[in-house]
Amino acid sequence: MTRKSLYLALPLLIGLGAPLAAQSVELKGFRLPPEPDERARDMSDCLAGIAEKCGPRVQLTRRSIDPGSVPGTKPAATNGLKPRLLIKDRTEDQSGAAKPGPLVSVDVEIFFDYNSATPATTSLPDIQTLATAITDERFATKRFVILGHTDARGSDSYNLDLSERRAESVRQRLQSLSGLSADRFISAGRGETDLKDPARPESEVNRRVQIILLDS
Repeated sequence: MTRKSLYLALPLLIGLGAPLAAQSVELKGFRLPPEPDERARDMSDCLAGIAEKCGPRVQLTRRSIDPGSVPGTKPAATNGLKPRLLIKDRTEDQSGAAKPGPLVSVDVEIFFDYNSATPATTSLPDIQTLATAITDERFATKRFVILGHTDARGSDSYNLDLSERRAESVRQRLQSLSGLSADRFISAGRGETDLKDPARPESEVNRRVQIILLDS
């Protein structure tokens, strides 16, 4: 580069300094996605009931569980049928009797391939995050109900069976990834009976897994 061309280049570089500086200021507002351990902390805080925001594809809910309806606690009357986990929205007791408080639960959108109980590849990071979250020491005396849901496509009996298989598939992965013992987990299915978005019964948002905290 000649001396003359060098002199010409310097003003150009100086002139470019202001736009570049402005761009660097704008980048200060850019935020990278949360690190996996940060997402796990958010999810564990959410499951512990001390945070309302649980992160992407996760939603805090509160449900009541009918006494004796959870497999592995007290036997439920089944009339020879396979035990089911009965979940319902919390309602007031008209008799005035005290009812158990709603249990904290977290809805996690776990997507599955069509007609498959194997979680989709895109959902594996969410299962890993959930597995890390449930190892929090605050849950050392807790058990976890893994409750599967489907959308409204297909028959009731098929969807119930599919939701149970999907819940069991997620349970196995959570146990393997978390290192917790098998007796810390219960899996059950609800089929299409508890749609997250009743206005869109066939929407993928209804295909989800709910995790509910139980005292051991």
